[in-house]
This record gives sequence, structure tokens and C-alpha cells, in this order.
Amino acid sequence: MRRKKLRSLLILGKIVNRLVFTFRYSSKKRAFGAFKKLRCVRYEPQNTDGEFGWRWFYDQEAKKLKFKYSMSKIPKEARPVVLGDFFFPNEEVMYLDVRYE
Repeated sequence: MRRKKLRSLLILGKIVNRLVFTFRYSSKKRAFGAFKKLRCVRYEPQNTDGEFGWRWFYDQEAKKLKFKYSMSKIPKEARPVVLGDFFFPNEEVMYLDVRYE
């Protein structure tokens, strides 16, 4: 894994940083198969251009992760919280763009 450039964006009135991890894998088909089994990862539009991709939510299996703030402190209209997005620029590389405070 290697880090890409950090970026910031505003979510719920707070600055959130982004960190991108790079993974090499042998089969995109197997990666997609694993994502389909997870209820916290969904295939959906990721930008205003209508491009689809895999999005990781703080929901279902991911609720086992512990964070600084509990889900009860996050407004209902801001749920489910997006933890990150998966991108596949080619057949051998996957990026995980993670959001954190």
C-alpha cells in the first residue's frame, strides 16, 4: 500500500481528510464477488457525472468498527455515513479512498 496526496472536504460542517490506499489484486471478478457479499458495500453513483462505483458505508458489518463519535451523534439525515470509495483504474489495481477526521 502507498499513500496518495491527502485532500480535505467539508462534511457535516467538519473538515474531513481523505487518504487513498493502493492495492494490487489478481482478479477484479473475485473482488466484486466479495463486495456483493458485504451489506456495508454497495454499487452506486459516486459523482454528479453518473459514474458508478463501489461505496463503503458505516452500516451493517462496518458497525463493528469503533470511531470517536457514536452513530447516535450523527444526524439521521446524514446517514448512512460513507467511509470510503473503491476505484478500479485497471485490471490489476484497486484504490480505496478513505475519509477520516
